[in-house]
Amino acid sequence: MYQLTQEGAREETKFAAQQKEIMAAGVVAEVQASAADTKITSWFDGEVSQVLLNSGELAPQGFPVVTVIDTKDAWAVLNVREDLLKSFQKGMRFIAYLPALDKKIPFEVSHIAVMGDFATWRSTDAAQGFDLRTFEVEARPVELTDDLRMGMSLVVEL
Repeated sequence: MYQLTQEGAREETKFAAQQKEIMAAGVVAEVQASAADTKITSWFDGEVSQVLLNSGELAPQGFPVVTVIDTKDAWAVLNVREDLLKSFQKGMRFIAYLPALDKKIPFEVSHIAVMGDFATWRSTDAAQGFDLRTFEVEARPVELTDDLRMGMSLVVEL
């Protein structure tokens, strides 16, 4: 026993212990990677508007878990008949009343596009011989307002 103690552990025993240490480090790294996958971060400052999955529920890869709204990037979408389109040229400003905030906010038209053919035609009088199309007008607030939320209505007077 004394001689075994003086000689110490054999090289094979030392090598096996080193390999067990490497294997244990691999298991720790795997657990840390799994723990990191349970945390989600957004790439911009925003506000959580909807939680689609709760704690303990499984989600397939790429499935949205929460919806985050960028409150610094607000815009309004108006569906405008073409006979009223002259009031909404790109770059023009208009005042809109927001009932939810009970205030008027200036907007600037940033984009205009024709909507698809389905359900965007409005019949006019048969004697006139033509139908009116609908255009999508995108407008952004001139000054950023933190109170704006997705889905708010706005009233535009022409």
